[in-house]
Amino acid sequence: MPAFAMKSMVCSRKTGNPRVAVVTIASERYEHLHFPQSLVASLSGLLRLTFTDLFDPAEPNTFTEEQARQLVAFVDSRREVPFWFVNCAAGVSRSGAVALWLCRYLGHDEEQFWNDNPNVLPNRLVLSTLERVAPYRVTP
Repeated sequence: MPAFAMKSMVCSRKTGNPRVAVVTIASERYEHLHFPQSLVASLSGLLRLTFTDLFDPAEPNTFTEEQARQLVAFVDSRREVPFWFVNCAAGVSRSGAVALWLCRYLGHDEEQFWNDNPNVLPNRLVLSTLERVAPYRVTP
């Protein structure tokens, strides 16, 4: 069962962890966390998404269905990864929505998610877009 972290890196920066997949979210491309190439190479995967923390899809640079499909493909190709690290600037709304969707999509313990991440307030647009593109399914 994967664990979910919102604000702290849990894999070693020196050696990385091939059992960790990372999704990092920023409003602008230059705001993404910097990961040394040696760490990136040792991870199960790293996906960088760039979108703002807004709720109206008419606003510029909000989360899109194309980004949702990109995220779903990333997750589907790493379903056996036991640990997911999802982050954004505050670790509350954008990453909260992605991590909550991930928890539900992979069929994991949502109560534990909320216990581990009590300050999450998921972005409605991100969560509803992901739910529309990839409804939850329970994995065996």
